[in-house]
Amino acid sequence: VTHWPNRINYNPDAVLHQYDTLGYIGAYGWPDETDYALVKFNITDAQQITKIGTWITSGNATVTINIYTHFDGSTLTNLLGSIAPQSCPYPGYYTFDLESPITLFSNENIYLKIEYQTPDYEYSIPIEMESDDFSTPVIEQGVFWMSDDGYNWLEYGNNIFEGEYDPCVKVYGELTHTDNTTGVIGDIYPDYT
Repeated sequence: VTHWPNRINYNPDAVLHQYDTLGYIGAYGWPDETDYALVKFNITDAQQITKIGTWITSGNATVTINIYTHFDGSTLTNLLGSIAPQSCPYPGYYTFDLESPITLFSNENIYLKIEYQTPDYEYSIPIEMESDDFSTPVIEQGVFWMSDDGYNWLEYGNNIFEGEYDPCVKVYGELTHTDNTTGVIGDIYPDYT
């Protein structure tokens, strides 16, 4: 059964960042039922980030998201924004609105730290992976880490010993532009009405 609670109108300025072009194929986790994903996105055009989407692997789950600009392999710094713990009563795909949009410029990196709490289910983190006779995705490298405690990170991806997985996480944005004379950010397409 599929349910769409609302409809999103077409927006020519909309931007979607993702690695999981085939979508949610499997899940990964540790037995304590709380796990962490860390996902890097390179922002190639000036935009405002408005929401984050991810799959929830079990019912009665909770997800918390923090967005940073720097990751040195162990520590995240420069918090840009957060999404407070969100209750997810059913498994499936969810989008979460940021309290305030995050303005980013071209060639900036962001790192999403996502905490998944999935009571009674130890496979908390949704992943895209190869599955015999079903999917052969193109797996990225240098963009995805997972952790049991949120501090000690293991890298996953193409040609990585830990596992060839992509994260099932999406970032939604809207293109903007900067007026080089004033530094003002506005819509990339002016409204001539």
